[in-house]
Amino acid sequence: MIKTIPIKKVRTNLGELVNQITYNGSTFVVIRKGKPVMRLSPPDEASDIKERMERLMKLAGSLPREDGVRMKEVIYRERRNPAHGITKL
Repeated sequence: MIKTIPIKKVRTNLGELVNQITYNGSTFVVIRKGKPVMRLSPPDEASDIKERMERLMKLAGSLPREDGVRMKEVIYRERRNPAHGITKL
């Protein structure tokens, strides 16, 4: 499960967050001014997600949708909006 955390809490609780990520495999989305700015996750999870997204981008890169927007652009927008499946901490 992905949890959100304000950037102030990251600053004050970094050691505890690192422990949760390292030992529990937790993932956090850091929020600043109400918007997600970064994700903190175990390194193997982050690289796995990046590799899958790169393969998906290659496959869908030039496929147009009915409205003319390329799938690559749609996927890029979704990558920048990690709102799905996120809960507040």
